[in-house]
Amino acid sequence: MPEPLSLTTRRAIIDFDPNASDSPPITEFCRHHGITRTTFYAIRKRYKT
Repeated sequence: MPEPLSLTTRRAIIDFDPNASDSPPITEFCRHHGITRTTFYAIRKRYKT
């Protein structure tokens, strides 16, 4: 069973702005946080306002 995401990681995903000039590519962001792109987009979708 996968480990639940930390609140810090969730907050980083929610706050991530892929359009910012200093943002890394999403693939690098996911690799750094140890998550898949699928997880990244699922969290973004869940918390999208």
